[in-house]
Amino acid sequence: MTTIQILYSYIKEHNILSGILIFDILSLILFPITPFMLFAPGDIDIIFGAIIGILWAIYQRKKWQKIWKIVVLVGILGGLLSTISITTIALILFQGTPNFQESLLIFSINLFIYELLSLTIGSMIGIIAHFKQHNKKIDLRKPKL
Repeated sequence: MTTIQILYSYIKEHNILSGILIFDILSLILFPITPFMLFAPGDIDIIFGAIIGILWAIYQRKKWQKIWKIVVLVGILGGLLSTISITTIALILFQGTPNFQESLLIFSINLFIYELLSLTIGSMIGIIAHFKQHNKKIDLRKPKL
């Protein structure tokens, strides 16, 4: 097996960790590129990263893993990691000499907004995946005999 196949099998095996890293890396790459924002700088990037990261973790899950556990872990930890990386990049790019108190205030505001967004996105995706999973088990087209 090549190195890429080994890496891909490792990423599929550790779906929660890879979902968190996809969440963070995607939102970090998109942050300097995207000029749009809703509530705070980087929130569109967090939304896009959360959707892709959580969907990856859910679709690569094992049979014994619960959807809600995956959604909560990827949402909280991915949001925290993305908050740290995006706030660091924002402070370096947009503020010449960051003051510690201002940096802490910006970090706490971003943490609140980003965690709220990532948990909301994760909850919506988790609800959809949960109902989609239960609809597969119940087939209403077949008559019961």
